[in-house]
Amino acid sequence: MTLRVSVVVPTYNRAHCIAECLESILAQTVPAHEILVSDDGSTDGTAAVLERFGARITVLLAPTNPGVSAARNAAIAQATGEWIAFLDSDDLWRPERLAILARDVGDAGPEIGVHMADLVLSGGGYQRSLFEQWGLVAPSDRAIATPDLLPFVHNGAHLQSVAVRRSVLAATGGFDRSLSIGEDALLLGRLVLATGWRITGASVAEVRRLGDDANALTVQAEKDPVTRIEKRLYYLEALLEAVSDPAHRRLLAKSKSHMLVQLAEARAGLGPTPRRLLLQAAAADPDRLRGMLRVLSPLVLGRRGFRLMRRNRTAAFRR
Repeated sequence: MTLRVSVVVPTYNRAHCIAECLESILAQTVPAHEILVSDDGSTDGTAAVLERFGARITVLLAPTNPGVSAARNAAIAQATGEWIAFLDSDDLWRPERLAILARDVGDAGPEIGVHMADLVLSGGGYQRSLFEQWGLVAPSDRAIATPDLLPFVHNGAHLQSVAVRRSVLAATGGFDRSLSIGEDALLLGRLVLATGWRITGASVAEVRRLGDDANALTVQAEKDPVTRIEKRLYYLEALLEAVSDPAHRRLLAKSKSHMLVQLAEARAGLGPTPRRLLLQAAAADPDRLRGMLRVLSPLVLGRRGFRLMRRNRTAAFRR
């Protein structure tokens, strides 16, 4: 069976790395049906690099910089393949990425809407497997039906080894345009709740953190911790509205409580201790007593209480 896969690549000011990304897609042992590059208003030499690829790719241009979610949605709207696969413009696919996808979903019925493989996270002297980081075990020579994936996706989502049936993606509404951080986690969380998955331990991509890349979303997020945490809270609240399973709700509520504490600490660095956020954090924890004990020291001691809380967390981790 021939699998028609549309590859979606959002990009913004990636003249230094977009060519290598696209070459890794064009080098696939099983070729893509189409490659859709959504340029999110680049102002560097990205357009000139894309021109060199000619008719081998389709370029969609945004006149402004509406964000990565809008860029991906624009490409998805133009896609004609049965499956949509994703790659970011600073990352790479291994040559057999699409062959492994075809191997695993060629006979999949409509109940299977998502395929996910392992990938390698690299940068700054480190290299590690995503599945090993998650503690997720799957065979590399085939795909298997999945256990409950929400706890894994929740701990760090990566689209570069994910493919989604186009009809399923349309039913979820695509990426949330209000998010530029955590948009992948929210989509994958919704997909976990909406459809069946197959996973394989075969490693198909490399997610790179390149040095001196000021436009990387992770770099921008680190510069603005308040916004990063607020976006994470938005993701958690959106998923909490969608889930009904008690274990899922407990997992997400616990994370929300921790995020509210982090937001309070980040805002405390800019002004008075936000006691209201700390009380919200205590109330959000499924174990109210534990939640109140967690926020007690910053409630009483202010910034010094946050420092004490960090020391306690570090000591617990070392034990």
